[in-house]
Amino acid sequence: MRFTCKQYEKLADWGERVALLLFGSLVVQQLLIGRPLMSGAVLTGAAVTALAYGLAYWWLKQAK
Repeated sequence: MRFTCKQYEKLADWGERVALLLFGSLVVQQLLIGRPLMSGAVLTGAAVTALAYGLAYWWLKQAK
């Protein structure tokens, strides 16, 4: 399915918000409860966050 430039911009905007929410809920929360930085939960959360930001970036590039 092909979206318009405006729709891709909106997807990128929401994708960035979701990535920030994922970072806060999956990474920061784990660090606050005392998990080490190199624990599986923190690393998985960071990877999921990076994927979400990557998808938002790809949508932003599609908007141009």
